[in-house]
Amino acid sequence: MAITCHHFPHKITLPDADTPLDQYPLVLAGPDTDTPVVYRVHDTYDSDGCSPRSPLFYSSAWKPGTGGRFNLPGFEGLGTCNTGRSLLAAIREALGTELFQWMAVGVIPRSRLEGKSASRLRLKRQIVLVDARVNGPGYCADCVSDTRHKGTKYALTQPWAHGVYKLGAGGNISNSSLGETENVYIYGPAGIYEEDLEIEETVSLVEAYRECLAQGANLPRIIDDNVDDFGDALHDSLPPA
Repeated sequence: MAITCHHFPHKITLPDADTPLDQYPLVLAGPDTDTPVVYRVHDTYDSDGCSPRSPLFYSSAWKPGTGGRFNLPGFEGLGTCNTGRSLLAAIREALGTELFQWMAVGVIPRSRLEGKSASRLRLKRQIVLVDARVNGPGYCADCVSDTRHKGTKYALTQPWAHGVYKLGAGGNISNSSLGETENVYIYGPAGIYEEDLEIEETVSLVEAYRECLAQGANLPRIIDDNVDDFGDALHDSLPPA
């Protein structure tokens, strides 16, 4: 039974190994579902600056205090592909809480978006996701996506994801900690893994961002100037570079 919660993220209860997966709210993603594709923003090139970076990378928590919200443990050879359910969701996640600072001034410099790409990824098969957009056994949906977990270095959300993975989940879907959008987290082997997803399209982040703006997304407009070229009043209100 779901806990009665007053939105204290530290009260998330980790999954019990004896709990059947179907005790959790579940939803399918993949072919013939409401989520046939997901989106990811990523560096355009690997660290060598020449090799295209694959968006099919499953990130890991290699030791406590590292990795993202639902990253699985790398020492077990596991990882998580962090994606947005929509292109807008992926863009918002890439910008993080910095997005709110840019929204406050109404503009974002093009340079902040350059060097990155946005990919649409199609799921090759149906995957069972724990639906953390709603309350479930031992957790409140708002607490799972609470921004305060970042301050704990995801000390509860990572083992929670690992726990539902061990129960048989192929991933989870949750509300964004930034609000408004939803994210899909797909579990699998650490590193580049091509069995669950295929790349359908990759475009520059600038192009993807402009597409969202054209569709009426609530995003700050792009300006071509560098931060150092802004007027003093605007410059003083911008986030640190």
